[in-house]
Amino acid sequence: MRVRVFHRWNLLKICISGTLFILAWKGGWSANKQTHHATGRDLLNLVQGDLGNIKHGGNQHIKEDHYIDPPAFQSSSDSSNSLNQELSTPLQKSWLLGASTGGFLKVDGVLGDPSTTLIPPIVEPSIFKTKIGEETESSAALHLKEDKILSHEDKSKEAAPHKRRLSDFYKEFVQKRDKELNRVIDESKSMKHINQTIEHFKKYSARVKSDIARNNESNSSDFKHVMEYNKNFKPHQTFQLYKPGFTISNSELCSKSGSGIKLVVMVISAPDHTNQRDAIRGGWGLHGSRPDVVFFFLVGRPSKSEELARLIEENDAHSDLVINNNEDVYENLSLKVVSGLAWFDQHCPLADYLLKVDDDMFVQVNLLIHRLDNQTKSDRFILGHISRNWKPVRNPKSKYLITQKQYDKETYPDFATGPSYVISGVSVRPLLLSALEETYLHLEDVFITGINAQKNNVERVHSEEFKNNANRIPVQFMACTIQHTITIHKISPEEQKDLEELAKNPGCPPKKNFIKKKKQPTKNIEIP
Repeated sequence: MRVRVFHRWNLLKICISGTLFILAWKGGWSANKQTHHATGRDLLNLVQGDLGNIKHGGNQHIKEDHYIDPPAFQSSSDSSNSLNQELSTPLQKSWLLGASTGGFLKVDGVLGDPSTTLIPPIVEPSIFKTKIGEETESSAALHLKEDKILSHEDKSKEAAPHKRRLSDFYKEFVQKRDKELNRVIDESKSMKHINQTIEHFKKYSARVKSDIARNNESNSSDFKHVMEYNKNFKPHQTFQLYKPGFTISNSELCSKSGSGIKLVVMVISAPDHTNQRDAIRGGWGLHGSRPDVVFFFLVGRPSKSEELARLIEENDAHSDLVINNNEDVYENLSLKVVSGLAWFDQHCPLADYLLKVDDDMFVQVNLLIHRLDNQTKSDRFILGHISRNWKPVRNPKSKYLITQKQYDKETYPDFATGPSYVISGVSVRPLLLSALEETYLHLEDVFITGINAQKNNVERVHSEEFKNNANRIPVQFMACTIQHTITIHKISPEEQKDLEELAKNPGCPPKKNFIKKKKQPTKNIEIP
């Protein structure tokens, strides 16, 4: 009877101990969640009463602050001590560290929660940056997201033979994006260089004949006329195009001056250039009153009757206009000069020289006559700014375009640039007759002073005093320069009087004679 009671008592003790153990275990687990992730080993440490050994021995990765005593088990009770005595198998250090594989305490298997195992060492995720310097998500975070996405994929679909992570796609995207970005940058740099090159050539473009291309040239009436002329060009001899005679001739100009005419000044002008003509009349044109000088403006016939009426009124006031019968358009410029040669040959055949000059030129008539006094009257020559070895312009958008049909040689003969040049009187008739028989070319300076001058052995004499280029210094800085110039190009009507006054009183200081003095040898001074 006593034996049965004893066995029953022992069995009861075992049940109570097991119940207390289970309750203690559950209480520790709940407290474990409320503290800083205390692990299952913390409870065993409390029951074993060997917390110090766990803290200071074994795995060196475990930190002391990872083990926090749950409030419910901070004081050891008698029941826990008795429970320790009932455990037949002592706790092993490998169990407490969660490294056991064969014992009853396999932490991962029992608790089934990775957070109750040892906290793995923290590894800083690698951060990769794009080429433009923006930080992206860490590769670890990207892999975690990818795993979640892949886990939710439809299992019924066949998996690709080689699944690629999103990070791979992202890296590939970044590479393609940066490659495209670099390409765009290179292209923009290249376009910038091209634009700068274009602007450079626009700024420093070579001169076409003696002139620099003007702004908005394509919108000018001259340009439109010559483009239409080139489009419909058919070779003709000049006499087939030329209309002889004059609407207004002023033939008495030479007879009034008598037989001793030194210079005939022929100013090429357009019907609507009234301001230019008035400015010349009030400026250097006043020298036309000299008894040895004949002065007139040569104008083509305007297309409108109103313009012709205004020209007739202007001539009635000044008696210095000669109007030929050829329409005043750019492609008829050579015809206009041919008509001027015809007028000279008809009305002033005994004059010594003919000056052809445009209405945007300033001329020092007195200086020119002084220059011509040194020439032989019987010589055939053209005096001016001579251009040599110039090639025809083949650019179809240029005002000075000359096609192969118009002129098929590689270079022009030497010619005097058009703004101003002087033809000796004895050369006028040969040039006129030759020009009428020659195939027409509308560039009058090349046609008259180049092609026909060469055919008739007319010498072309170069003089730097003919400033026929478009680049010049402002009037206020010409005090000394004007003493060495006969003609100056690109003069506005407002500047004509100023230049005439400046020519009378240049105000250029005389050159000083600088005498070089010999340097005296320096004496050595003795300092006591």
